[in-house]
Amino acid sequence: MPGKNVKDLCGKPLIAWTIEAARKVPEISRIIVNTDDEDIAAVAKKHGAEVFSRPKELAADLTLDLPVFEHHLRALEAEGDLPDMIVDIRATAPLRRAERFSERRIQE
Repeated sequence: MPGKNVKDLCGKPLIAWTIEAARKVPEISRIIVNTDDEDIAAVAKKHGAEVFSRPKELAADLTLDLPVFEHHLRALEAEGDLPDMIVDIRATAPLRRAERFSERRIQE
């Protein structure tokens, strides 16, 4: 469904629900939305996330996750900000609760 991440769901864009859940998790110090879509980037910034622009060759429907993570991690490493861990939270599951992403749950 094209544009689904910015479609309204109960008064806010779908991706906003995910960003807001991530902001409630103390163990998550940085929220970065990796996208090639300008509309998603604008909504993400509006809701307090950073945006990392993904190249078109890593944005096709059948692109695997690993090359996307590797590309982003190389960029973070170049900034001198390689994270201890990555929490991959998809925008398409807006009903999750923030406590699902706490450090305790991640270690289980």
